[in-house]
Amino acid sequence: PAKEIKDYAASLWMEQVQYGWLDNVRLGKLIARLLHTKWLPLKRFIDLIETNMLNISTLHNHALEDLLQTFFTAIGEKKFTNLKKLKEIFAELQTNH
Repeated sequence: PAKEIKDYAASLWMEQVQYGWLDNVRLGKLIARLLHTKWLPLKRFIDLIETNMLNISTLHNHALEDLLQTFFTAIGEKKFTNLKKLKEIFAELQTNH
């Protein structure tokens, strides 16, 4: 069931981004809040990005970059396990312009 929920969430994100209906800045803040309250395992979020959200299109990569930029700003200097991998994904998005 968890895989199905992740896939559904990713497909909703793809559709919302495609039609310009999603505020990725707000979503980035919400995801950071979920991480701070330990409702979001960072590894699962990274897996979701790598398997369902990354390199769909240029539009989606820009949206993901906005989401991650806001996410990193919102979490501040707090240390989290697996953050290095997420920063690598973000750096890849920034270099692909």
